[in-house]
Amino acid sequence: MVGTAMLVFIIGMNSGPAVAGDATVIKDVGAIAIGFGLVVLVFLGGHISGAHYNPAVTIGILLTMRSKISVVKSVGYVLTQVLGSMLGALLVYACTGRTFGPAIGSDATIGTALTAEIISTFMLVTTVLNVATTEAQEDNSFFGLAIGFTVASLAISVGSISGGAFNPAVGTGPHFIAAIINKTTPYYAMWIYWVGPLIGATIGALFFRLTNVQEYKSLAAYEEMAAASANLVTH
Repeated sequence: MVGTAMLVFIIGMNSGPAVAGDATVIKDVGAIAIGFGLVVLVFLGGHISGAHYNPAVTIGILLTMRSKISVVKSVGYVLTQVLGSMLGALLVYACTGRTFGPAIGSDATIGTALTAEIISTFMLVTTVLNVATTEAQEDNSFFGLAIGFTVASLAISVGSISGGAFNPAVGTGPHFIAAIINKTTPYYAMWIYWVGPLIGATIGALFFRLTNVQEYKSLAAYEEMAAASANLVTH
């Protein structure tokens, strides 16, 4: 929850309207700041919670079906991620007096924005699964950099299309807080920040299974050994 709150705070503080200079440059610098912030947060919280700051990533890890996370823990993570996102949005409001939230670009449609969220989340989840959850990459020292840089590059690439969420918590919490503070209904297209990322996460998990067969061979061997050990104990 705290990690997601920090992430949303960084996003919110870098998502305001440009006050000077070229808007595109400021947008790109903001995306880079968010990426670097995520790098820090991944290293900060990795040993505590596995750095679960994104429901799509949590669901993606669950769907790989390698006993990395349970269904119950996944549900708990998702709930705390959304609550953390709302807390982060409140902190932004406390500092700036404004609300924010990802939104579809003026030249985009719901269809193109949804597609951008699906593709981008697939890329993010695929990156996380490969650099942070595999036996081959275990204990590497670069996973946080890979994840943060992926988010920064995707935010720059599709931010003007979908708002660049790739994270259902980021697409939900700020809009809920904005609706409460401004006494309005939540953003009409908020649903794409759940549907898009969850589809992308599902595809990412399936792709991981297809391209990391050795991970499942190792898991099968481990389970076979555990079963054999259990039989020895019972007999």
